[in-house]
Amino acid sequence: MLKLEKAMQALKKGDETAFLEIYQTTHRLVYYTVYQILKDSELSKDFKFSGS
Repeated sequence: MLKLEKAMQALKKGDETAFLEIYQTTHRLVYYTVYQILKDSELSKDFKFSGS
């Protein structure tokens, strides 16, 4: 989690490359969390990539 916290701080300071680090760290968790709610793989992918 420390890696994610550092990336969040870097993003707050304007480091745009930190966004990629955050995405790579969290995208699977976001997908699986949304999938557990929606029970639909395609909708979960759409949600994850839409930024909603």
